[in-house]
Amino acid sequence: MIQQASRDELETIGTLLIKTRIPKGHDEIVEAWRARCLEMGWADVSIRYVEEDVLLHKRQLETAKEEKESNPLDRFRFEDEKNA
Repeated sequence: MIQQASRDELETIGTLLIKTRIPKGHDEIVEAWRARCLEMGWADVSIRYVEEDVLLHKRQLETAKEEKESNPLDRFRFEDEKNA
């Protein structure tokens, strides 16, 4: 979708990327986003905001996962919830 987006569509996609919490594929999204913006010759500062927000969310997810894995009580609670 990003690869064929017009400038107006990129603006909409950028807003959605900032507002949506994406579970995976962050690097691929940022790569496609950058490539299309370069192809379109779009050098607006909002491009960086989208990239930074997607990568920030990726780091937050990684940190939360690491914290969950490092706390054995959370792991047991997760297993209990999964088996319930």
